[in-house]
Amino acid sequence: MFVYLKADEGKIVVSIDDSVVGSVTTAQELADLFRTQGVTLDSEIYNSSSIDFANEYGFESEGDAHEIIEQALELIGE
Repeated sequence: MFVYLKADEGKIVVSIDDSVVGSVTTAQELADLFRTQGVTLDSEIYNSSSIDFANEYGFESEGDAHEIIEQALELIGE
């Protein structure tokens, strides 16, 4: 399973094996999407540079997308 994340218009867009499976705005939504798609802490998760520069893709600040991803990973690890 190849999980790829990118930032777009204030959302994190999630693709698995080259197919978009959803877009989210919160850590809980991302964790729920990960769970329904079978993404675990052992999955290989990659991100676009848009995640690093999220403020250029509709987020308030540069680190917002990373924060959402980190929180979502904590939630699926519980």
